[in-house]
Amino acid sequence: MSTLIFAHRGVSAFLPENTMVAFRAAADAGADGIELDVQLTKDEEVVVIHDYTLNRTTSGTGLVREHTLGDLKQLSSGAWYASVYEKEVIPSLRDVLTWAVSNNLLFNIELKCPSWDRDLLAEKTAELVAQSGLEKRVIYSSFDHVALKRIDEIAPEVERAALVHGALVNIGEYVKSHNFDSFHYYFPMLKTEEIEEIEFQGIPVRPYTVNDPEWLAYFIGLNVSGVITDNPELAIRIRNQT
Repeated sequence: MSTLIFAHRGVSAFLPENTMVAFRAAADAGADGIELDVQLTKDEEVVVIHDYTLNRTTSGTGLVREHTLGDLKQLSSGAWYASVYEKEVIPSLRDVLTWAVSNNLLFNIELKCPSWDRDLLAEKTAELVAQSGLEKRVIYSSFDHVALKRIDEIAPEVERAALVHGALVNIGEYVKSHNFDSFHYYFPMLKTEEIEEIEFQGIPVRPYTVNDPEWLAYFIGLNVSGVITDNPELAIRIRNQT
């Protein structure tokens, strides 16, 4: 099977990240999947946004967790990028999953949670995914591996990917001993032989966030399970040439 292409926060190279317009563009580009970030609101709804604060990617300010879903829906999540996207709003995870029923995309849902929210976010997210019936098309990932363990307890049938930014020894052993299924890592972190050894153990490897054409060609040439990129169209073009 060829390397799967995951659009990082949608087509975030050219569109406002984590918005429906960016997700639809990923589908139109032919991406195999979408990576997105989720966290909780004041009224414990699950919304799709990367930062804990609203300041960078919306017209609002302050912590996401201190605003209700209704409050957040009043904000623009696209105007910061370009005025043409002013009407884009923060999607709820329910919005995204409702749309997902109409396509065949995979969804890498990254849990963004402070320690005191990890259980609740895992539970709320898993509940929404179960209600959608899309468990076989979802991969949970998180830098908070305790949150992934909670997912394992409540939704063991859904893939869980250990997300890592720094060095980690005995990766295959770590992934298996924690009952995770796959490994997502910052792309320059591993040598070729390390990648091959992990995948030889049956653990899918998906580097992030890979945007450089040479790096994309390298990973696709290795036939890693997937790459996570801001520019899925470029990645697909390189895959088609490999």
